[in-house]
Amino acid sequence: LTGGRGVDQVIEVGGKDTFNQSLEAARVGGSVLCIGLLSGASQQVLIPTLFGKNLRVIGLSVGSREMFEGMCADIEKAKLKPVIGATWPFDKTPDALRQMQAATHFGKICVEY
Repeated sequence: LTGGRGVDQVIEVGGKDTFNQSLEAARVGGSVLCIGLLSGASQQVLIPTLFGKNLRVIGLSVGSREMFEGMCADIEKAKLKPVIGATWPFDKTPDALRQMQAATHFGKICVEY
């Protein structure tokens, strides 16, 4: 999508299974913003990629309620919509969790209640 340039900022939510892919996806001088560890926290980091691209890796934590409300207002104003990968009825929640664990989806997995 970037013609080989890489992206300015990567929002990394996957953790150990996707962290190095995020380093590879970033442009020279780009940033990798880590906000999740869905697949775990321990990983060998591609140090040559980190230094060779002069990347910034920033760990982000959950902010305040005021920040959350501001984010929600901005999402609504921009009319952003999440990508829904699958929707499961409540009684199939174990199947939804298995799908999440298998990482065979793209987008959010929703459980209706």
